[in-house]
Amino acid sequence: MSDGQVIIVSNRLPLSMTLEFGTLKVKRSSGGLVTALQPILKDHGGTWVGNAGTHNDKKVTRALEEEARRNGFDCIPVYVTEQEDHNFYEGFSNQVLWPLFHDFIGECRFEPEYWEYYRRVNGKFADAVMRIYNGKQILWVHDYQLMHVGASLRERGCKGRIAFFLHTPFPSYDVFAKLPWRRDLLLAMLEYDLIGLQTQRDVRNLVSCLRRLVPEASMTTEHGAHRVSWHGRKVVIQDFPISIDFE
Repeated sequence: MSDGQVIIVSNRLPLSMTLEFGTLKVKRSSGGLVTALQPILKDHGGTWVGNAGTHNDKKVTRALEEEARRNGFDCIPVYVTEQEDHNFYEGFSNQVLWPLFHDFIGECRFEPEYWEYYRRVNGKFADAVMRIYNGKQILWVHDYQLMHVGASLRERGCKGRIAFFLHTPFPSYDVFAKLPWRRDLLLAMLEYDLIGLQTQRDVRNLVSCLRRLVPEASMTTEHGAHRVSWHGRKVVIQDFPISIDFE
């Protein structure tokens, strides 16, 4: 990975805003994803695209960009409306995918509107990426909130390398099959060049779902990696257990 040539895309930025005595303050966001990935950008540089957590505000954008540069990388905020946040994040991400992927079927709410907003907001993230994409960077998309970003990028003409990493488990076929948009989501995932998961069991579950729900795709296994051929594309699926910069 060349210095400065990676764009990380996640639902939240590694920086968040707080208002203290009428003054905007920038602080590091919490969570394992930020803990694991921020050292990569500190070492190599690059750009992080993510939800700013607020509505569009020039002061917020400027403060985030300045703080990110002090940390050695660029920061591109994505702004979503309250309605989009309700349906995309609280709705499809947290009331469909999160419980489904953790085998809490009874907690799922399969609302068609959630799916439409999920795709729409994933498209917003793709638009933000395409505004800075020069055709050479590696695009690295993260987690269940943004599984459709790869497909949205392809729809916008992106022909570069796109990787995806899932930070949650991936469910077995019997669980995943409960999702009304199961095949649509899998086809969106096949627009990535590399799909990374935490464990070998997650890989087996995803491959099993692909074999049953996308039978026209061909698969081979080599050196622990599964290779999927789909519409002229070669997609690699493999487990990459994530670690942290413990120092």
